[in-house]
Amino acid sequence: MLKDISNKKYYLWWLLAVAIAFLPLFNLVRNHQPLTEEEIVERATSKPLVPIFSKESTPNKISTPDSSELTKPIFAPDESKEIQGWLERRGYLGPEDERAYGSYSDEILIALAKNNDLRAIMFLADKAIKAPNKDLAYKPEEIEKRIAKANAYWTLGAALGSTTALDYIALYMNRGLDAPEARPVVLNIMAIYKTIEMRGDMDLSKSSREHFVRERSVVLTQEEQQFVKDQANVIYQDLENRRRELGLGEFDNSMSESVKRFFGVTPP
Repeated sequence: MLKDISNKKYYLWWLLAVAIAFLPLFNLVRNHQPLTEEEIVERATSKPLVPIFSKESTPNKISTPDSSELTKPIFAPDESKEIQGWLERRGYLGPEDERAYGSYSDEILIALAKNNDLRAIMFLADKAIKAPNKDLAYKPEEIEKRIAKANAYWTLGAALGSTTALDYIALYMNRGLDAPEARPVVLNIMAIYKTIEMRGDMDLSKSSREHFVRERSVVLTQEEQQFVKDQANVIYQDLENRRRELGLGEFDNSMSESVKRFFGVTPP
C-alpha cells in the first residue's frame, strides 16, 4: 500500500522507479521500417518545429522545471500503474531509467531509438547536448551543432508523445532573449508551452510557462496571445503529421481520474 507522500518530486521518482527499464517499452511501430540515425537527425534538423535562436550562451544542464508541491492521495495498485504509464508516455524518466539506459553504449541506444524507444531517444538527446570536452564547450558553432542534433531527437520524442521533449526544446530556445529581435522567439516558446497543455500535461505547461514569464517579464498583447494559440495549433499539427509519417495515429491527450488526482486537477 502506498503511503501519503507530500513531496511531488520525490513521489514522481518513486513511482517511476518500479518500472522495469531494461526492456524496450516503446517499440511503437512494429511493422514500420525503422529510421536510421542519419534519418532521425535529418528529419528534425531540416524541418524544425520552430526557429532556433542562435547565441553563444547555453544552459548548464537540461532539466524539467520542478512542479509546485502537492499533497498526494493514496492510490490503488491499478491506479499507480495507470499514472506510471501516463508519465512514461510523456517522456518522464526515473532513477531506474538513469541506471539502465545510462549504462547502454551509443550503439545500443541508437538501435533502440530506431525502433522508437522513447527512453533511448531522450538519452541520445542528453548525450548530444553535452560537449565532448571543455575546448568545444563554448564554441558557438559547436553549440549550435549540439543543439541541432539534440533537437532532432527531442522532435522525434515529441512526435512519439513526449511532452518533456517539447519542454527541452523551449528550454534551449530560451537563450540570448535580451535582444530586441528575439520577440518572435518569446512567442514561439509560449506557443510550445501551449502545445504541452494541449497534449494534456497541464502541470508541466503551467510550471514552465510561469517560470519563463517571471524570468523574462513576459507580457503579451491580445494580438500576441492569439498568435501563441495559432502557433501552438501549427506545432501540434506538425507533430501529428510526423506521427502519420511514422505510421502512428492521433495523440491521446486524455487524463484519467487517477492522473487528474495525481496532479491535483480534481479533488480526490
